[in-house]
Amino acid sequence: MNQAFDGFVKELCSANVNLNVPVFFVKSAAFLEQVLESYLQIDGQHKHSLRFLILSARALKNSETDKKFWDALLAFNNLIEDAVDTKSVSHNSRRWLRFINIIENLQGYKGSQLFTSKNIKQTRKLRLYFAYLLTYEHLRYIGGEDDDYSPSGEILAAFAQLSLDDDHDHLHH
Repeated sequence: MNQAFDGFVKELCSANVNLNVPVFFVKSAAFLEQVLESYLQIDGQHKHSLRFLILSARALKNSETDKKFWDALLAFNNLIEDAVDTKSVSHNSRRWLRFINIIENLQGYKGSQLFTSKNIKQTRKLRLYFAYLLTYEHLRYIGGEDDDYSPSGEILAAFAQLSLDDDHDHLHH
């Protein structure tokens, strides 16, 4: 697996979870681009935006991917675009809920029950990280990568309040 991504996951799982929000979105965008390029079989340098990659991947109409998944990715892309705009309000965790709620609905879990910190901002941040990692895993899966790699499990192990079985499903809808 990509060492840079593994380091990113370790940052997300650190005990203090103080990763700067704009930094999270910038790093997450780079990793999404990589996994989408792999899925779309794009090699080398390109000048495509993340939005273009998402729309191109959605156009492939993967049978194991619900169309709402692509809506979630587009919502996440909006957050990324807002995060790099210093005048934006994307740092407000309520704006993240569209992405989070779509992924949670597709996966059939309630993040607010998994991550039960008394600090709502902390809980939303953990839900965001978990939903992002599930998204990343699904993109790897539909791209034909190893299905045993589960960085979302690291977030669960570090922060989840409920015991879950180790079996994780991807967004196969």
